[in-house]
Amino acid sequence: RHIGADAIMRDSVAEEIYRRAEPPVLVIGPEALGESHNAGAFRRILFATDFSSQSAGAGSFAVSLAEENYAKLLLLHVLPRRSAQPKPAETDTIANAMHLLHEAIPRDAQFWCRPEATVRFGDPSAQILELASDFGADLIVLGVRNACCGRCSEPKPASTVARSVVGGAKCPVLAVRGMRSHPTVFRVNCHLISTQPA
Repeated sequence: RHIGADAIMRDSVAEEIYRRAEPPVLVIGPEALGESHNAGAFRRILFATDFSSQSAGAGSFAVSLAEENYAKLLLLHVLPRRSAQPKPAETDTIANAMHLLHEAIPRDAQFWCRPEATVRFGDPSAQILELASDFGADLIVLGVRNACCGRCSEPKPASTVARSVVGGAKCPVLAVRGMRSHPTVFRVNCHLISTQPA
């Protein structure tokens, strides 16, 4: 479809905000359904992680929101696409990813939100959006890298993934900027921005 200059500008401004803001930013993208934020009461949360430090910080918020809302929590990691004939090493990679997904959340989380974990293959943003649709997610939680303060000429891969997910998600996306520590969060305060036309 044709994307106008206004839409591109909105997306760029939104990305600049969530990559610089100290608190998490709840982004309602252009494809999000009306009232999809559900007044902040989320029931099915998808946390997508690449196991970076930024994702670790975002995981704290995903867990806290799931606890606060008694929500189902689904953990996702996306691996590069497999070859036609998987090698034993790829099985080890899947097993390691599943282990890291379960390690990404507190052990006591098993008692109140029964998190599930899955590993997919392919393009990260496409897989995140597809699983969000299949799962019926009403919130996607992502870690995003800090803004580069004008010193970078090329977008970082994680930035591209975040922008694609925000642009295509049917539900809000909680963008959590890289954190120095991973605190336990009992109530999440965040900024709300919309990239939808006024």
